[in-house]
Amino acid sequence: MKELEQRLPEFSWTRPYTIPISAYREGFRAFQQKFVMHRNYVLMVLFALLLLTFIYSAVQTLDNKMQYFLMVLCVAVICLLWYNPRKQRRMILDAAHELEGDQYIAMCDGNVLRIQTVLQEQTPAESPAEDAQQLPKEPPQEEESEEMPEEIPERIPETRIMLETAWIREMETFYLVCDGKRMFYILPKAALSEDTDAEIDL
Repeated sequence: MKELEQRLPEFSWTRPYTIPISAYREGFRAFQQKFVMHRNYVLMVLFALLLLTFIYSAVQTLDNKMQYFLMVLCVAVICLLWYNPRKQRRMILDAAHELEGDQYIAMCDGNVLRIQTVLQEQTPAESPAEDAQQLPKEPPQEEESEEMPEEIPERIPETRIMLETAWIREMETFYLVCDGKRMFYILPKAALSEDTDAEIDL
């Protein structure tokens, strides 16, 4: 599949969209190939060369126990360099399963990509008012209770990615936006379709 690095197109606020697990899997694999696997491959080659050197040295001096320890150490490091990226991929996919169904909206002005999580409204069956009606009523208290301050509505801060320093790759069905080596974001192309040009008032 052809993958092109490019800038993200400009668009107004999208309709709410979800991210499939397959996109997380493909996106994180590309993220690792860019920022993790190249370094790991280089280190694996270096430790493999050291391992061969220690094997040759151990054959020459069979009574040198330090050589055997260094050989085991090299094998362990090579195994960790091979295993850790796969472990991280499983952890990311496990976390993605927990986020499956969450909705997001996004917009891009050419300089900054803004992403917000759409908070799900409570259904009538889960509303606190109905739960309160089902509880037995307590007798009125003689003393007036202090007024409690109103609860502040929960709001998830939006994410802002500066595109000047971001790494962007166009995949087949989505854009992969990497905020350096720290984080990656999936932006489905379907959310940027031309029939969703109405702005969302935030």
